[in-house]
Amino acid sequence: SGIPFEELTHYESDKEMTMFRLIPNTAISEMESMTLIASRNATKEQEQLMLDIFNQMGLAMLIPEEKIAATTAMTSCGIAYVLKYIQAAMQAGIEARRDDLSSGLDNTAREVATIERDDLSGTQGCGDLKAAYETAKRLVDSKSDDYDALTKAQQNLTTAMSGCATNLDPTDREKVFGQPQGTLKEDKE
Repeated sequence: SGIPFEELTHYESDKEMTMFRLIPNTAISEMESMTLIASRNATKEQEQLMLDIFNQMGLAMLIPEEKIAATTAMTSCGIAYVLKYIQAAMQAGIEARRDDLSSGLDNTAREVATIERDDLSGTQGCGDLKAAYETAKRLVDSKSDDYDALTKAQQNLTTAMSGCATNLDPTDREKVFGQPQGTLKEDKE
């Protein structure tokens, strides 16, 4: 599309050949393109055929060749590339959140098993840890792309661990979390 008709005719033996210059944009993949069409030596029927074909993939417009540069700037793919970049950044954020959540699940599984084994589920806050763990594990295992749900699962895990650790006596806390006695403020007092 970037080569003018005059230059294209140098590569053809038939200098009066019908030619079209087409400039679709990336929205064509969603059937929402704004396709610009310039023609040389085309009949009205040929131009209409090109419009009919490209109108099926969005909108198409016939323009004079000298207007291609200006109209390309207005219908160009620039915004689509920006949106693709934003989409990629969002996906990277989701994957980072999921990886962050996943990284602590093995430890949490051991903590939940210890709570159940030592019958500490009745300790205020400790019963919530299993439910928070199961929700987080389900989201990670399903490769959830729901950033808000992943964030809430991380927050719920943190809240449940904190609540459980606060209410366990120092000996049980060390068994569950591997945290040495005397590390919480109230243990030092």
